[in-house]
Amino acid sequence: QKERIDAKNQLESYCFNIKSTLDDDKLSEKISAQDKTSCLEKCNDTISWLDKNQTAETEEFKQKQKELERSSLQVGPPLSSWFSFKKVKFPTAFFINSKN
Repeated sequence: QKERIDAKNQLESYCFNIKSTLDDDKLSEKISAQDKTSCLEKCNDTISWLDKNQTAETEEFKQKQKELERSSLQVGPPLSSWFSFKKVKFPTAFFINSKN
């Protein structure tokens, strides 16, 4: 059960870290409005899913985090820099379609 709770907490924390990052004024000028909106929508969808699925299995939480990383967090280096600064795990998905 500890692993399940840890996976849930990691996903929740990840969502709120992304949302916080996207609200950073220094980053907002480096990220398109469309990318920001897309990321926020995916984070909000994931948080909503978490609220409705508190008893989900460990693998479900891990899969949701992978989906979040793959589908909406492709905004590139600005977020990468922030995550490195905050020492937060940064998904490799950011580098796949990073914008220069």
